[in-house]
Amino acid sequence: MKQAPDPALTSQREALPMQVDVKIHSLHASGPVLADASVNLNGCFAIRGVKVVEGSNGPFVSLPSYKGRDGYKDICFPCTKEFHQQFHQAVLDAYQQTLAQIPQRQQENGVPGETQRSGFAGERRSSEVSESCRLRQDEGYGACDDAAPPAPEMKM
Repeated sequence: MKQAPDPALTSQREALPMQVDVKIHSLHASGPVLADASVNLNGCFAIRGVKVVEGSNGPFVSLPSYKGRDGYKDICFPCTKEFHQQFHQAVLDAYQQTLAQIPQRQQENGVPGETQRSGFAGERRSSEVSESCRLRQDEGYGACDDAAPPAPEMKM
């Protein structure tokens, strides 16, 4: 049986600031998934399996979910409209920042050519390997092919 929330606790909970730290793990050169990310909330709660997905109105954030009898159900989700907006904006900002760093990283590493997604079209303009492939190479995985599966993640 649900109890009505205490208004004093609700207003206190909404007044607390939420620090949202986002880490973009990989960028994808093809397909609807643009990036994989993890999010840490106030240094206390981590969410893995967050994805930036190309939608008809531009990129959107997809949280971990499972398929039930009635379709897909979110495993975790923001409870307020304000935090939903803050969470999604933090993830999209981190994604855009990561995209902006690609040319800088290429210049620092002496990689010729351009490897990036254009605006919101989800296209990659490149005569070189994808950014995620290059990052795997930088991490010591050796040569890779864009069609090859991503390198396994290390568990800690």
